[in-house]
Amino acid sequence: MPDHEDIIRRHYVPRIKRYDEHHKILDWESGTAQTSRFDVLIRNVDLSNASLLDVGCGIGDLWGYCRDLGIACDYTGIDILGEMVELAQAAYPDARFIHGDMFKQDIFQPDSFDVVFTSGIFNLNIGNNMQFLKEAVELLLKVSRRAVVFNMLHIKSPAKEDLYSYHDPAEIGYFLERFGCTPVIIEDYLGNDFTVICSVPHG
Repeated sequence: MPDHEDIIRRHYVPRIKRYDEHHKILDWESGTAQTSRFDVLIRNVDLSNASLLDVGCGIGDLWGYCRDLGIACDYTGIDILGEMVELAQAAYPDARFIHGDMFKQDIFQPDSFDVVFTSGIFNLNIGNNMQFLKEAVELLLKVSRRAVVFNMLHIKSPAKEDLYSYHDPAEIGYFLERFGCTPVIIEDYLGNDFTVICSVPHG
C-alpha cells in the first residue's frame, strides 16, 4: 500500500499543474465551499492575538481569509508538499510557511500554538483513516494550548466516491471522547461536511 505522502502527492501535484484557481488545486468543490470551512473556524473560535497553526495549509488561503477580515493572529502554515508551500509563499509573502510532515518529524514542541486548524487532511481514503485520525488528534492536541479544529466529509454526502473517506459525526464525537475532550460538532454550513472543535483538556 502506498504511504500517506505518496497518496497525497499523486492526488494534488497533477492538480497544481492543471489548475490556476486555488480551490480547484485543493480539490474543493468551489471557492465558496472552501471559505465556508474557514468561516466555521472564525465564528466559533476566538483567533484575536492567537497563535494559529494551519496543518495541511495548501496555498495558505486561511491566512488570506483572516488577513482580509482584519483578524490579528500569529499564523503558521505547514504542508507535506513542497510544491504547495512554494505556491503559498508566492501568494502570501507576508505569512510563515513550513515544508514538512509533522506526523513523521518532530517539528513543534508541546503547547506551541493556541489554536490548531486543519482542513481536508482527513478527506482522502488512505486505507487506514481511523488510525491516522487517532495519531493525528493525539499530536494536534499536544501542540495546542486551547483548541483543535478540523473538518471531515459527512457520511450523508449525496455523491460519494471511493477516492474519499466519509464519517458519521456522532461516531467521531464518541471516538474523540477518549482523548479527554468534549467535542463540539457543527453540521449546518455544507451538505457534505462537518467540523469538529476540540477544546484542549487541562489538568
